[in-house]
Amino acid sequence: MTAHVGYNFGSFWQPDEFVDYSIGIARSFGKFDLALKYIDGSDLAIADGTPDDVFSSESKLFFSVATTLPW
Repeated sequence: MTAHVGYNFGSFWQPDEFVDYSIGIARSFGKFDLALKYIDGSDLAIADGTPDDVFSSESKLFFSVATTLPW
């Protein structure tokens, strides 16, 4: 199981503060590492309307596959 909580503040984030979190599972199968996470956070007002929602703070389900080369 994996978990993360972050709290962002300071002059870069003014006038907002931002909390993000994730919870998920990770497992290795042979030479591959798989992870599935649910990611969410508080709404970041300064990111509203960014092109292509680059800084979207809406909840997401994230799946990843990783490996290291050469085998």
